[in-house]
Amino acid sequence: TQADPFDWFKGKKVNQIITVKIISTDNKGLTVRPEGCDMDFQIKKSQIAINAADARPSRFTGDERIDCAIEDLDFTKRKVILSIKLLEEIHHYCETYFAILDGRKQKIGGIGVISKTLLNKLDIAHKHDVVVLDIDPTIFIDYRNFKIKVNDVVPYPAVTRDLNFKMDSSISVGDVTTAIKSVNQSILQTVLPVDIYISKKDKSSKDVLFSLTFQSPKKTLEDNDVNTVITEIINVVSKKFNAKLRDN
Repeated sequence: TQADPFDWFKGKKVNQIITVKIISTDNKGLTVRPEGCDMDFQIKKSQIAINAADARPSRFTGDERIDCAIEDLDFTKRKVILSIKLLEEIHHYCETYFAILDGRKQKIGGIGVISKTLLNKLDIAHKHDVVVLDIDPTIFIDYRNFKIKVNDVVPYPAVTRDLNFKMDSSISVGDVTTAIKSVNQSILQTVLPVDIYISKKDKSSKDVLFSLTFQSPKKTLEDNDVNTVITEIINVVSKKFNAKLRDN
């Protein structure tokens, strides 16, 4: 009986790195054959590289031997997915590894926990996990001219107050939140609806609890500063949404 070439993958596992020979290339990807295996597999174009500019099958001419990783392995379905891109996302010397991507899904680096096997092999004493961080300087330098807007740290304490309004159940909580935010934006920093209660007996109305945070970049707020804004908020919500203030 002829041996099943798929048995070559017995003992292999997901994320394991293997060496393959490129048999051919086309616009869909690469046809490759693992060393010592009699089966050919396709590495799709999307699995060649993280960066789209590098995910070109034309980078390869054929007959090269390259490393790739096993992304999926299912003996029941006789399914194997090989990926070169996965090599960029994992490191064989890390037990856990995460790629760092920018807003364009471009890999700029990664961070991972070095395996204890490698640490012991290198005779590196360690009581805690050893972490490695790598950054691609060529990509990272491209960000040096980006204008980043930051806010000054406010040295004065924030003040938190809660307001509980009873309103018609059809009223959008988002609309009420927007209306509250429009009041005195100089010291009102955040408005969060933290609780909504609707009675089983009366579903025509609901109670909405809002958490408000006040802070001034110029001074420590006093009760009078906050109470003035609170009064204005109550008036706006009561008139615009016919809501009533409830005791907390």
